[in-house]
Amino acid sequence: MSITVTQSWENTFAEKSATPNFRGVKFIQPATYDVIVDENVTTKEAEILALNHQDIPNIYDLHEYNPWAFVRSVRAVPNGGPKVFIVTVIYDALESPLDQEPEITFTSTSSNEPIDEDIYGEPITNSAGELPVNPITDDFHDGVIRIRYNTDLNGYDSFIADQYRGMLNSDVFMGRAPGKCKLTTLDGMLRKTGPYWFYEVSAEIRVRNQGWPKRFEDKGTRELLGTKVVADENGVERTVPDYRTITEKMENEIGEVTEIAVTEPVGLDGNGKRLPKGAVAVYLEYESKIQLPFANLGLRLA
Repeated sequence: MSITVTQSWENTFAEKSATPNFRGVKFIQPATYDVIVDENVTTKEAEILALNHQDIPNIYDLHEYNPWAFVRSVRAVPNGGPKVFIVTVIYDALESPLDQEPEITFTSTSSNEPIDEDIYGEPITNSAGELPVNPITDDFHDGVIRIRYNTDLNGYDSFIADQYRGMLNSDVFMGRAPGKCKLTTLDGMLRKTGPYWFYEVSAEIRVRNQGWPKRFEDKGTRELLGTKVVADENGVERTVPDYRTITEKMENEIGEVTEIAVTEPVGLDGNGKRLPKGAVAVYLEYESKIQLPFANLGLRLA
């Protein structure tokens, strides 16, 4: 079997342009090839052989003189006979997706959450120093930083993304102090432009200037006495906290006074001791989010 391929240069030209969607030389006219297939195959088979011949550029092949032009389509059309074809190769110009500047957006979001102190840091209670029957809530307004950029196949690691989602910054990030930024989204979409594979990365960071601690009132049904020494089943001694149940004095109808364990949690002083009646409630604050260096995320910011 023989196939003859001859490239035709008629009516083809190239030009340079400042149009931003391609680099270097743009090929305005498609490349064409005259292809003749012998008579030992059917017309349909001859058409496929013409399209797939090794001398005909294939889909996504780069132009031999311009790495920013690739083959978008190849078409074979009969020309004067069932085994004679004009094969048209159409090139598209492209810009490297990695050269696109990152998109950074600053916006905000709001949420309604319970609060336990006023603007002066004082506990919110009724006039008798008790917590409100119905929890008080207020709007929280957080900053949101959204970042989108393209990176090569080594620039996005899904395992690192899984470790960082929901975590706080341990370093200064975009001028924000440690513990103020929470990574909520870090996604990578595998995409292709021409013959090039790359990741489109999307990140979202929420910023709360007060940080992200969890607070609750220090209350309980037992108080801390100190420590005590206990021995396990092997006789090994160890020191553990020593608690006792908080009780209230109760007087019956004949004046007898007994100590009865409280049935509802009462206020504690932050050190495991019962608060005196009328004392201001004490709140404990805990960090529930791990802090990690955001610098290790490799986010492209410029």
